Amino acid sequence: MNEIVAPGTPILTVSQGAAGYILKAAISDRDVARLRIGDSAEVRLDAFPGQPVQGTVRRIAAASEARTGTFEIEIALENVPVTAASGFMGEARIRPAAAQENISVNLAIPASAIVEGHGATATVYVVDPASSIVRQTRIGIAGIVGENVIVTGGLAKGELVVSIGAPYLREGAKVKITNGPDDAPPAGAEPGI
Repeated sequence: MNEIVAPGTPILTVSQGAAGYILKAAISDRDVARLRIGDSAEVRLDAFPGQPVQGTVRRIAAASEARTGTFEIEIALENVPVTAASGFMGEARIRPAAAQENISVNLAIPASAIVEGHGATATVYVVDPASSIVRQTRIGIAGIVGENVIVTGGLAKGELVVSIGAPYLREGAKVKITNGPDDAPPAGAEPGI
């Protein structure tokens, strides 16, 4: 997931309880938006490099951890080697099923447009093309594919969303629609009215 953590910070934990072994991992909000309960995973424990273990996502935290901003997930493991012990290190590769469903029939927006996300919903700013005024809109998301979020509801085809600087806006703000950095005025020039 390309995240930096402090030395000694647990990244994943494998533990055994009454329901068998589970793997706990802390992941970013961008990655947790892709996951659903029941997604399959392949886990490779460092102690058993040639024996991949299959698993299923069984829990996704509803809120992020206050200190790190990451979300804890649990993966129930199947057919763990008998000599495995609690605390083993490993790597999990989760295959989000939702991200691949109906990609061709759903809308996609840049992930940078997400202002706030929670589970399968997120907030974006939609621009009224006539007035250039933004309004917050709650959308449903199926997951993330590459740099895009797959939208399942809350947006119509052709609606404009703010993809750069969205976290700095507020409801009712007026924006200028550009096609990117080439539309910026030269240094020292005042933008047109």
